[in-house]
Amino acid sequence: VALNASHNLVYSRTLAFLVLGTSSLFIGFSVRNLHTHIWQEGFWKNPWLLGSVILGMGLQIFVVSVPWGQKFFHTTSVGGVEFAIAIGSGIITLLGIELLKLVRHAVRP
Repeated sequence: VALNASHNLVYSRTLAFLVLGTSSLFIGFSVRNLHTHIWQEGFWKNPWLLGSVILGMGLQIFVVSVPWGQKFFHTTSVGGVEFAIAIGSGIITLLGIELLKLVRHAVRP
């Protein structure tokens, strides 16, 4: 039972790492301009931001996939479902910020 509890803790830490990291990376797209929406600015306008998000996602995959990265960061291997949860949380965060921008513009045009 203790081994199973330890595995659950490492798995939970790994999922939290992925969700928080991905959400933080996706926030960059929405907060780069608080007066216009992401679809007005476009994803491709700032190649440095896009590159840093791609690099950050790659590093996250590296940390949870490579054995010595797992040991150093106390993570474990996860599957596609966990990565989908992390990306979904990032998209939800991005959409939440965009929704707040819409509300703000409706209240204060």
